Amino acid sequence: MPALLPPLIKLADYGNDWETYLEVLYRAYLDEVVNAGIVFRGLPLRVQFRPMTHGKGFGFWHLISEGNVEEDRTPDLRRCERIRWVA
Repeated sequence: MPALLPPLIKLADYGNDWETYLEVLYRAYLDEVVNAGIVFRGLPLRVQFRPMTHGKGFGFWHLISEGNVEEDRTPDLRRCERIRWVA
């Protein structure tokens, strides 16, 4: 029986307040990605924190945004909503 995916984290659930939503996403990222002990193909998942951007780690910004040039990436709400799905 396949595992169910965790629920989406939707911006609308936080009154479309981007700053609050960003904090919720970052907490989920820390809890469910960084500190979760995820192992893929026998190797532990490691994330990159530097360079820090707006007080949050590099890996977080890369995970929730899209674009070819790192400095010009833009948030992608579909990625944001699914941040719990990494594991």
